[in-house]
Amino acid sequence: GCLENALPGKAPAEGSSSLWNPMMTGGPGLLDGEDYGDATPFSVTIFHSGGTGARPWRDGLSATAFPSGVRNTPVEITESIAPVIFHRKEFREGSGGDGQYRGGHGQVIEISHAEGAPFAIFALFDRVDHPARGRNGGADGAPGTVRLTSGKTLKTKGKQIIPAGERLLMELPGGGGYGDPAERDPGLREKDLANDLN
Repeated sequence: GCLENALPGKAPAEGSSSLWNPMMTGGPGLLDGEDYGDATPFSVTIFHSGGTGARPWRDGLSATAFPSGVRNTPVEITESIAPVIFHRKEFREGSGGDGQYRGGHGQVIEISHAEGAPFAIFALFDRVDHPARGRNGGADGAPGTVRLTSGKTLKTKGKQIIPAGERLLMELPGGGGYGDPAERDPGLREKDLANDLN
């Protein structure tokens, strides 16, 4: 992009860009047109990040907001104030774009209602149709996805209902890689393999 033209060799690859911060709500009186019985009412917003773009001298940062530095919400906090369970929150293997320096990894986050009730998410997710681009020969990062664990793909914008007994699965995007993948230090590749992050 423009910064690379102004400062050749100094601009990082593209990152995952905006935060993935769904607002989740549930319980009687909070969602229209559904029977929520006596499910606990709640409304909570969570903050989570994908990967940053690789830098010209180092791998991108995984699950890190850039440039704001906003921290991810610890799952223990969310679970203590809302009736939700995080079944998984882990680095998304292979989501960082390959390169001499690898893009940062996104996350995999799997959430359900603790009482088995339906709940709603208000989605505002990016880097789904247009993944973070690599720079100077680096590969693009993986695009984000949002779906139910049963397989149904969800929209990345707007209000959607997670049916009773279902789980929300968000796969956050990875950052783009920097430089020719053939020039990556073999030791770094071995480290990625050892950590299941290739």
